[in-house]
Amino acid sequence: MRKQLLFLFVVMMLCCSLTARALEISPVEEAENGLVTTDGDVYQVPEDIEGWLIPGMTCYPVRCGHFAVDLPMEWECFDAGYAYPAVVAMTPDGGVLMVAEYSAEMDPETTEDEYAASFLLEGRALFAGEITESSKLLDTFLLDGLPALQVEMVGQGFEMVWVNDQGDLYFLMYQTGVDWLDTNMPLVISSFHLPVQRTAPSANEADFDVEELSDGTLTITAYTGTATHVEVPQTIGGQTVTQLAPYAFYETAVRQVLLPDSITSIGEFAFSGCSRMVSIRLPAQLEALPDGVFESCFELYDVQLPDSIKTIGESCFYGCSYLESIRLPRNLVQIGNYNFIICPWLERFEVDEDCVGFMTQDDGTVLLSKDGKRLVCYAPWQERSQYQVPDGVEVVDAMAFNDANTLEIVTFPQSIRQIGSGAFARCTRLQRVEIPVMEAELGIMPDVMVQTENGMEKVDAYTTIVTGGETVLIGPEGGAAQQHAEQYGIAFEAMKNIID
Repeated sequence: MRKQLLFLFVVMMLCCSLTARALEISPVEEAENGLVTTDGDVYQVPEDIEGWLIPGMTCYPVRCGHFAVDLPMEWECFDAGYAYPAVVAMTPDGGVLMVAEYSAEMDPETTEDEYAASFLLEGRALFAGEITESSKLLDTFLLDGLPALQVEMVGQGFEMVWVNDQGDLYFLMYQTGVDWLDTNMPLVISSFHLPVQRTAPSANEADFDVEELSDGTLTITAYTGTATHVEVPQTIGGQTVTQLAPYAFYETAVRQVLLPDSITSIGEFAFSGCSRMVSIRLPAQLEALPDGVFESCFELYDVQLPDSIKTIGESCFYGCSYLESIRLPRNLVQIGNYNFIICPWLERFEVDEDCVGFMTQDDGTVLLSKDGKRLVCYAPWQERSQYQVPDGVEVVDAMAFNDANTLEIVTFPQSIRQIGSGAFARCTRLQRVEIPVMEAELGIMPDVMVQTENGMEKVDAYTTIVTGGETVLIGPEGGAAQQHAEQYGIAFEAMKNIID
């Protein structure tokens, strides 16, 4: 009830009559660091809170229809409950922020929601170069490449940022004079993003460095443009593009990338470090995702794997903090180590029922090999406190339960033979891990690159299986669990009646 009353109060305060007059629009520009600025440094990130936007750690994405913004973890967020897409967020000290979306097709004359009609009429008037009695223009700028207006709601204690994507309007409305909002609002505004814009992406051939391959086709070695929404051309200078080289888009500021179907190969870490990339379209005939291809793509949450994909390399989705779900295609036979680590919002896996190599259990929250012998990942964003690893599982991947912060007790079956390094990393509430076998390989970190007398080689290394909590290992006296506990300073409790 408190939330409903608060929302009604906010909406009623901001719905006023609409009287318009002409308005001058000032110039806009975009800062090199990707955050918008205007005539001064209004939207520059304050130095003392530069790390605030580390995804999955101190903030989270709030979806509202077609767009999203990042909010600090301390803020409370809930649906506004009206017909149009809108959410309300609150700071710990009671500050209010609301976000909403209105499509270009919405008719304010026929909608039954008078509040939505009032907002929509005002937004359209502002972008038409007019001002209302309730709005005072403060600034104009580009937000993620889209025209945006910042206005003061005169005498009401609120400001609004309106964004226009070819007639689709979005707004962020926030209370003024509240410490949390005043401190973080520049970053909230700059974090606005759309997975897909209706404006055409850039397909400028001059934005790509290329090399000719032996078959006369091209590989793109680097993206050198400044556009954030990019369509890679199928041909450059009349020659077909068939490959992306390793690191081709490394640490660029792209938000959306469309790859042509002519590309059949992508190099390692091609999009690594594209921390603001939200969406990517992969080629229809691509068969492999190479190592680290989306590593540290913090905001990536719209990625569709074509059915042609057979292998996913190591660390492909490492650090994709906003990834909520992923569909694994039917021809997939291999997933490398260290995938889906630091993916704290991952809720489920969707696996084609005819998938060759993998399956899911428990409504898609646990990913297993098709034969049930390997547990690849336990989706962290679920609420259960206890979990029984299925019978028949022999191998649990490194970091498989990473960030599962509701788990308190995990029990392994008699079939378990290997538990990977950091399998329970950052499981802060984990109390008991029961390993009822004498012999098992615990804490293995497979295929680590190390310097040897023969040069760099891949070897198996070992570390603890638990970090970040006060966990007790339970197992037979003298068995693998006790040996691991003694080696890494973990509490141990002997288990009786073990059959091995």
